[in-house]
Order: sequence, then structure tokens, then C-alpha cells
Amino acid sequence: MQPLNEKREPAFRGRSLRRAVIALSALALTAGVLPTVVSAATSKAATSTTVTQGIVGVAPGYVFPLAPLGAPTSGTNTERFNWLMYLPLYQLSNTGIDSADSLADAPVYSNGDKTITIHLKSYKWSDGTPVTSRDVVFFYNLVVANKAKYSNYTVGEFPDNVTSLTAPDATTVVVQLTKAYNPTWYTDDQLATWMALPQQTWDETSASGPIGDYDETTSGAQAVYTFLTSQASNTATYATNPLWKVVDGPWEIKSFQPTTGPDVFTPNPDYPTPPKISEFVETIFATDSAEFNALLSNEINIGTIPPEDLPQLSRLEANYTLTTSPFWHIGFDNLNFKNPKTGPIVSQLYIRQALQHLEDETGQADAYLDNEKAGYPVYGPIPPKPTPLYVSSVQKTDPYPFSVKTARSLLTSHGWTIPKSGAATCTRPGTAATECGADIAKGTKLEFNFEYDTGQSFLESEVANFKSDAAEAGVVFNVSSAPFQSVVGTFFGPASGWEMGTWDAEGYSGGDESPYPATDGLSTSINFQSAELTKLASATQTSANGAAAIAAWDSYVTKNLPVLWTLTTYGLNVVSKDLKGVEYPASGFENTTDWSFS
Repeated sequence: MQPLNEKREPAFRGRSLRRAVIALSALALTAGVLPTVVSAATSKAATSTTVTQGIVGVAPGYVFPLAPLGAPTSGTNTERFNWLMYLPLYQLSNTGIDSADSLADAPVYSNGDKTITIHLKSYKWSDGTPVTSRDVVFFYNLVVANKAKYSNYTVGEFPDNVTSLTAPDATTVVVQLTKAYNPTWYTDDQLATWMALPQQTWDETSASGPIGDYDETTSGAQAVYTFLTSQASNTATYATNPLWKVVDGPWEIKSFQPTTGPDVFTPNPDYPTPPKISEFVETIFATDSAEFNALLSNEINIGTIPPEDLPQLSRLEANYTLTTSPFWHIGFDNLNFKNPKTGPIVSQLYIRQALQHLEDETGQADAYLDNEKAGYPVYGPIPPKPTPLYVSSVQKTDPYPFSVKTARSLLTSHGWTIPKSGAATCTRPGTAATECGADIAKGTKLEFNFEYDTGQSFLESEVANFKSDAAEAGVVFNVSSAPFQSVVGTFFGPASGWEMGTWDAEGYSGGDESPYPATDGLSTSINFQSAELTKLASATQTSANGAAAIAAWDSYVTKNLPVLWTLTTYGLNVVSKDLKGVEYPASGFENTTDWSFS
């Protein structure tokens, strides 16, 4: 399973890995919902058949869908790159499977929910070859043999929870599970990550060697994976390498510029419902303000308004229509429980409670998100919008409302002395109820290095406000910023290498975003250790009463603060008024085949 922190996608959501991950080692509590936008005037960017879309900050960077650990993957990469060319077995809508955009019919569960039968629809690869069950087997074999390298792997989950996968005919796949799973969880958080891959083109171990059935042995599948990842590491050849020309999605790569863009795509002629436009261009912007300037100049067809620029919407209304949409996305600050210096401090629940009381989410939403027109506070791990299907009663109201006074009281009552300025100091070490806590030495200061990613102005303001309010309670943040990939690299690095930070996370359920929480994403991706958390997360996967299990998990996580909950943003998307049919469901999937100019 992909780390939650890899899911940030500021171009559309203000937001990051299907298990694009949280990095409390890598968390980014996965979720993102993109808006539904429709519009009408002629943009400079649009020819009669070309759509140009802006992407902020994190550019698409890796073409092979089974990305290895360390590859430059992100939510942008999944939703704005991989899904254009390679379809997941199941695409998800706001309430379940998106039948129109899925590679297979709805899965059929039997044998006490231990057997799944999947029937593929009639799709073709762009070389004219039918997509068959052999292509799903090929995908499965590659994952099984290379799971330790695969970035979307979580121990105990797929493929560990599959005892066998067979293809009785060209359109049928039968899956035997190790035990009964909640079908909603397994479909939304497991099957939605599965794919068909072009076995007839990719099952090779070298560019000059023949196509074979190498994937049918472990060593052969490992050799194939090594070859494909080596080819994918050469981004300069993405538009010319014949491997990446064979796709089952609606688009093929025409040209690709790593990091900077633009990236240009043309329709796959063998797609069942080919796009109505003849070219799709993704333009990369380093900052949200740069993209806003491009909107002012009417240079792109689809873009995002930074929250701080929402009051300037009138400057765009002649050419664009705005849709404000919530999505499955949460925000949080990451805490490193394994840092040898600050880990013992944040391991104390009262410390985390004090820090949460210093997050003025309501005030920040008013000041930086245009009085909550551009976003809203989040109090726990489940996005409260667009449809709060699984939010517990504990998360519906703020259990730790902003209060410097309460934060100071928590600290002083546990042995911290707060000076008029500067960091509070532990003056009563020990493990008693009125002392600082285990492994916190006398003289320890409440001081943290806090890193966040650049590109979003509201996030910079949010961090600055948190720093200012925290200082009033004797908590000192030494703030620094860096590009997204650098920040994520830090959080994936050695445990001693970071203390606290954020990248306007999301991560809720990952790149396939579903309303059913991927609770394991939080449990396994952060370094917060709790047997109870593991138990509760497991119950959400196997319990027949999934809603009750999720409520118990949500209550625990909301109250115990493995992260500090912060603001999340709406998708503030604008679309040229002459471009029709643009819609974004909660999953982040773009219905590009429906786009057309009036």
C-alpha cells in the first residue's frame, strides 16, 4: 500500500499516495475529492480540440503503474498520469463502483466472502489486442514476486491475503482469499488498486529479448519487473519507448517533459468511448500564484484558484466558471514518535492534546480560506465531506478546541515551566501524573524543527499562525520549507532525521479514493505504536458491521492524536466557459472522454 504522504495534489485539491501516505513516517491520510465543474467563453489555450489543464507543484513523474519504493509517485501521478493510460480494475464514484469507467463488472463475492469472481468488460489495448484475464494474472504475478519493492504494498494485505488467482477463461478471474473480508473494504481498498497490464508487450526481460511467459516463475517475474522499472527510470524516453505506447486507457503519451511539463496526450483509438477532444495538455506551475496568473491571462482551460485568491474570483468570471467541491481529504501535521530527541515528548498524550489546542483551525479557516468558503476544519481521520458516511460522533465536534489557556494548563500541570518568552522547560521529570513523562529529562525544552512544503500560500500562513499561537504556550517551532518531494523524502528518511511537519496532507484512502476508510494506511504508515489501533483497524476490514467498526476506529484516532488535525481545502476549480462536461467525483478520476467544446 502506498504511503499516504504521496498523495498531495495542489492543482485540484489543495492537496497526496492510493496510499499516497501520511508520513508520520509517511502519512498523508489519504483522500481527495475533486470538484464538478462546467463552463462557456473562448480561452487562448483552447484550439477547437485541445484542452490545457494546470497542475501545481507536483508534476507527473513515473509511467510504470507498479512503481517501486522511492519512485517519484504522487496523487498527481496516479490521477493525472497513470489513470489516463492504464485503467484500474475498478474506478470508484462518490458512493461505490463507477461502472462506466471500470475495466470489469462488479465483483461477485461467494463462499462466505472468501471467493471473488470478476468478469472483464470488452476493452482493447492500443495495439488492438483484447484485454484479457491473462493480463490480470500478469499484474498479479509481478506484484507477488516483487511485493517487497512495490510502493503500494502493505504487509498482510494484497497479495498476502490472496491464496490463489486463476483465469478459467479469457474474461474471468477467480480470486481465493485467505479469510472472509468485508466486501466493501476489499473492493474499495484492494480491488480498486488492481490492474490489467499488457502481458503480450511487457512480459520480457530485456529490450532485445523475446516476449515470453516469464512472469509465471518468481525469478522470471522479478526479472521482468527489474526490466520495466529500469525502462521507467528513463523519463526522457516516455514519449518514444514502445512499451509505454500500449495502453488500455483513453490517452497515449505524445510528449513528456519531466518536472516542468508540458505533457501532451492524444486519444487511444481503441478505447471504447474515445475522447471528444483531440489533444490533452498538462501544464506544470511551480506555485499556485503562477497558475492564477495564467488564469488571469486566459492561458489554460482548467485550473485551480488558490484559497487566498478566492476573493478575486470576479477577475476570472468573464472566461471561467467556478465549482467549489469538497473531497475525501484531510489535513494534519506529522509527528515523529521515533525521533530520539523529540519522540519521547510527543509520545505523551497530554503533549499532543496541548499542541492540538494550539491549532486555531476555525480562525485559520476564516482568515486564510475566505471564511470557510475555500476549506474547513478537520477534527479526525475521516473526511466530513462530501458525504460523511462513516464519521463518528466523537469527530463531529472539535474535542480539542483552540485554547492557549488550556494548552498552558496541560503543560504546567505535567511539570513544565513556561517562561515569558522562549521554550517551556521540563522541571519535574518523572512518570507520575504531575510529571513530564517517561524518558523526558529535566531541562528538556519544548522545541521542534517543523518543515512544510512550498507552493501553497495558505499553508505558509497556516504554519506561521500555528507557530505564533504555540509560542504563547512555550512551544517553539523552528520553521523551514522545501519542495514537496524533498519534504516527503525527509519523512521517509531515517527516524532521527525529522521532528514535525506537514505537506497539507490527505492520504485518507489513497489514490483510488473511496468513501470506505483505508484504516491500515494510517495504522501502518505512521510510527505511532498502539496495539489497540492495529486491532481496531483490522476490524474495519473483516467485521460484518463495517460502519460500527469504523466508528470505533475513528473515535480512537480522533482522541489519541497520532497526528495533529488541521484544515483541509475544497477543490476550487475553474473551467473555460466553452468547455463542457467536466466533472470530478470524490475519487479524483477525470472524465476526460466526456469533455467537449461548445
